[in-house]
Amino acid sequence: MWPKELVQCKKTKICANCKPCQILSGYGGAGTFSDGKLNFIPKLGKSYLFKYMNEEEANNLIADCEKIFTKFHMDSEVYPTNYDEALKIKSKVALTGARLLLIRQKHLGSDKLPEYISLFTKYLQEQGVETLEIVTAAATGLVAARDILKHI
Repeated sequence: MWPKELVQCKKTKICANCKPCQILSGYGGAGTFSDGKLNFIPKLGKSYLFKYMNEEEANNLIADCEKIFTKFHMDSEVYPTNYDEALKIKSKVALTGARLLLIRQKHLGSDKLPEYISLFTKYLQEQGVETLEIVTAAATGLVAARDILKHI
């Protein structure tokens, strides 16, 4: 399922210079070849759902996303495996003045991600969704935010 160019890159450790690079583009983007972790948390880094909705809505959205992933067989053991024990550790860490971020996670594995993306894309296409591959924002009529900011 891996693109032949990527297989060559992995074997030789030399970029095959495919146009465009399959590692960084496509339906799954660069995430297709990541380590395959799903993070189910409303705030991680600069991603913060509470800017757009209340806590209940954010948690419902996360639960809905997990159901969609599961529908496409993107399911695995949940980490931390013992959440109650993790909460106890978090409390002990807090006593030191530090903060432990607990993230409900599933690890799918990088070897399975291209297949998952293919299944998901095929389903969307069967539902009548037109999928576009390797197009520029100009070709879709969309304007990149950075282009708008240049004129403000």
